[in-house]
Amino acid sequence: MHHKSITPDTERVNISFKKTKLEIHLNQEFGSKNTWCFRVNNIPKTIQQQLNQTSLLQADWFTIFPVVVSGKEGVENEKMPPMYGNYTVNQKGVVFYPRYPLQEGQCYTAIFRLGRLQTLLSNQIQMITDEQVTAVITNEFCIPKLDIPPAQIVRVYPSSDHLPENLLRFYLYFSSEMRRGSALQHIHLFDSHEQEIDSVFLDTGEELWDSTATRLTLLFDPGRVKKGLKAHVNMGRALTVGETYRLVIDRNWLDAQGRPLQSSFLKQFTVVFEDIIPPAIENWTVIAPKADTQEPLLISFPKPLDHVSLVTLNHVEDDDSNRVKGTVDLLNDEKIWTFTPTRPWMPGLYTLFVDPRLEDIAGNNLNGLFDKPIGKQTHSHHQAKLSLKFQAQ
Repeated sequence: MHHKSITPDTERVNISFKKTKLEIHLNQEFGSKNTWCFRVNNIPKTIQQQLNQTSLLQADWFTIFPVVVSGKEGVENEKMPPMYGNYTVNQKGVVFYPRYPLQEGQCYTAIFRLGRLQTLLSNQIQMITDEQVTAVITNEFCIPKLDIPPAQIVRVYPSSDHLPENLLRFYLYFSSEMRRGSALQHIHLFDSHEQEIDSVFLDTGEELWDSTATRLTLLFDPGRVKKGLKAHVNMGRALTVGETYRLVIDRNWLDAQGRPLQSSFLKQFTVVFEDIIPPAIENWTVIAPKADTQEPLLISFPKPLDHVSLVTLNHVEDDDSNRVKGTVDLLNDEKIWTFTPTRPWMPGLYTLFVDPRLEDIAGNNLNGLFDKPIGKQTHSHHQAKLSLKFQAQ
């Protein structure tokens, strides 16, 4: 794996042991945004050999190799709580991967206590010199600020302004990486009387971000959506047919760099009757492209379908079962799916494969309803991958 070293603002601290130097480095992995790691190199051979055969607890690593946020006035770095993350041992030394991205403009102090490590392993290795036992190295690294604007919301799905009473989720897309952990504090739903609706969205304690932290899945509490469940019986659905609501995202939500959003965001929508009809592939309209062009394949649906399902659960193959590469676009409030190939269509027969887990915006999929009757035995048939054939000519 390739790494790019980041030069700290302070000089690297080295302690010599015979012909080696114990060093702390900060590296960023290429191809993985904000994946930083703190690495200790040149650990004495006797300790390195034992480390390769020993599993230490997270609590032990906190005392051996803590990494802390530095720069708090009046607080010694060594007394700051350590950052959480994963510790690994390889042939070159010890590596710490922080759980959360490092922040631009923030400094971090890495402390490696060789003596503490030796003490934990002292029953298993021969004692080493006093100089090594008492060795502690400390290094501070500062992440430079990049000249990029604060994040903003760029899209919200479903994009329609008429949504069903049993709507299951929103998807929020941001222009850059967001800070995790406080989403529901900044998301508000107001009715037409400017009253904020409580207990609307599911709070699991684990926010549903994609791997880049630029897309958040915001689930309505399924207990209120599904009929017959306790939350539904006690509170009813969050949305009322005929009512107009405003989904408001306040600008105090911080991005990954600790900056508020460029502006607040508002989506207004009116609620229509519940959607209790599963999507059916036989109701789709296929408009085939012309051969020797890069015209898009176009699939039209009678109602909006789930944005992420449409982007991820369909693919096209040619008559030799080779997957066709291309890009997907959604039009007309997610009622039209288009696929534009990377190369012109060759004349011949093609197949669009559809995963039966593909959902509409109420969570119904090609296998059946999301809101199945409580207490009724249902034997839903889980279909194999479905397909639609079309001809490029």
